Amino acid sequence: MNKPSDAAARSKEAKKTKAASPKEETIEGNPLGNVWSKLQQEIAQEFVAIMATRTLQASEAAALAARRVMQRYGHADAAA
Repeated sequence: MNKPSDAAARSKEAKKTKAASPKEETIEGNPLGNVWSKLQQEIAQEFVAIMATRTLQASEAAALAARRVMQRYGHADAAA
C-alpha cells in the first residue's frame, strides 16, 4: 500500500515536470489564443530561469518575467 508521503512526492514531481516542460498548446480557429499560449510559455520559462537564481520571491519573479517578455516584444513601457 502506498504511503501518503509517496503520493505527495509523486504529485510534487509531476508538478515539477509540468513546469519545466510546458507543452505547446494551440487553440484551433483562434490565432490570438495561439499567441496567448506562446506568451504564457515564454513567461513560464523566464520565471523558471529567474527562480533558479534564488534571489527573488515568487511574486517578484513573476512580475519580472512578465515584464521581460513584454519588453522583448516592445509592449512594455520603458519608463516603468
